[in-house]
Amino acid sequence: MKNKIIVKMGGILFLIGLILIILSWCYTYPVHLSSINNITFFQFYPLLWPGIVLSLIGLFLVGFYCKNKIVIAICSSSIPLLLNAVVFFYSFITASDAGAARGMFLVFQKTGINSNVIPYFEFPTFFSLNEIIRLIVGVDEKSIAVFSFILYGVLLGLFLFLFFANLKRQYYDSLIPFLLVLMYFIGTFSFINYQWVPQTLALVYFFLLIMISSYLIFDVQKIKWNLMIILIFVPFVLSHTFIPVIFLSFFGILFIKKRYLLPIFLTIFSIYIVVTIYYTTTYLPLYIKTFEQSITGFNNEYTTRLSSSFSEPESLLNQLISFSNRLSVPMVWILGGIGIIGLFLKKRINYILIAIGLSGGIYLAVGLFYSVLGIRAIQFLFIFMTIGFMFFISKWRRLTTILIFIFLILAVFMPMRLVYNDTHFQIDEEANACNFLAKKIINVTHPKVAIGQVNFGFFTSQYSFLKNRYSIDFALRPGNPKFLYVFNNSIKKNDYILYNSNIGKEIIRFELTKEQLNDTLRSIKYNNKIYDCGTTFILNGIH
Repeated sequence: MKNKIIVKMGGILFLIGLILIILSWCYTYPVHLSSINNITFFQFYPLLWPGIVLSLIGLFLVGFYCKNKIVIAICSSSIPLLLNAVVFFYSFITASDAGAARGMFLVFQKTGINSNVIPYFEFPTFFSLNEIIRLIVGVDEKSIAVFSFILYGVLLGLFLFLFFANLKRQYYDSLIPFLLVLMYFIGTFSFINYQWVPQTLALVYFFLLIMISSYLIFDVQKIKWNLMIILIFVPFVLSHTFIPVIFLSFFGILFIKKRYLLPIFLTIFSIYIVVTIYYTTTYLPLYIKTFEQSITGFNNEYTTRLSSSFSEPESLLNQLISFSNRLSVPMVWILGGIGIIGLFLKKRINYILIAIGLSGGIYLAVGLFYSVLGIRAIQFLFIFMTIGFMFFISKWRRLTTILIFIFLILAVFMPMRLVYNDTHFQIDEEANACNFLAKKIINVTHPKVAIGQVNFGFFTSQYSFLKNRYSIDFALRPGNPKFLYVFNNSIKKNDYILYNSNIGKEIIRFELTKEQLNDTLRSIKYNNKIYDCGTTFILNGIH
């Protein structure tokens, strides 16, 4: 009876929090910035943050005290969406690759699978699924992006819950899979590639396949699980280049001990080899170029990420938000690591978890040299690390639950930090400006364009479509050594600047101080303004 009352209270808190989030959305949507002096954080109506906290607390109470496995699975599936609720406050879902995915989707509608225009089209699953949705439902890319983002989050949470739930019977009766899912998404919030992009779809396939692999290991009826792995691996290998390699390394490590897995491993490995040989022989020059561009030197990506994490924010509020994340996230990792050691000492680490940990570790090591991988290895490695909380749950159930509850409340500071001075969002006027500029310069000889991060992929997609070949070298983002050659008072006739407050903030982050930026803007304002739409405009050199 007591548990039922707590579950009802949790449901009420969840609904109250959801109402507050919706009210905040009504007052906020869409987020936009009119000046580099505006902080993105203050665009959000303040009810959002208590709404997220109350919703998470309600979800925690329902998931922890409810005995219905379907309800617990639904709670697990909702965790990624609540933690990333801020995404829906933009006119187009925010992410570092949001503009690129949007641009590629629009081009795919016109070209289909044509890798000469966009190399990513050589792995067509993501784009084909989106195009099928568009043709059947008849909605635009904004609606498809929102629907897909929700679907990916639900599936990631669900598959991970089912994976942990299947491991439960191999360990402690007191293991709570829901809590492990919660800790996973808290620990990986800044590292998991949860966007509307091909790699996120591949990540969904990966989670599904490791879940099925756990059933293959523990279930006596192995034929159906073998067939499911083969059937799912085919679209998986057609969705992304690298993520299937991680699954193959996981499965390869797994069959070293489970020798009966050798036939299924050879089958999926052969599928991957056939697909890779086809694409390599067709697009070998492109692969070599991509590989060369992605090598950043030993450990550059990790050291850059670490130094940026410890850089001191300017405002007091941002410092408080950052301090909370610097305290809670490392603690989650430390406790997970200590728990793993405890489980090893008690000889309670299952081989399937060791295989996940080793494959994630290999991915992390390769990322020392290859920036396409790098930090995102954590989204695989932390599946293994999360299991460490089983050690504490089994020994100090009440204390561990209280600690997880504290981490849950502190989790609200993660989306706060994400959006505090965010520039990873694209408003419609930016997309219109990109389309205009792509058409304007299609016949210009050796153009150079200074453009922001989120518009880079969108713009180069439109330009590549008009050019009928992949072309990005002329587009320069803040941080590129050649960027300031365009963005200064010596802007030439074939130089273009697509400017608004978002790129202004990026310039301050990578290139110039605010005073230097303002001085530069004053000096180039006399150049030819060929496009002006709201807060976004395009400049062209006049000499």
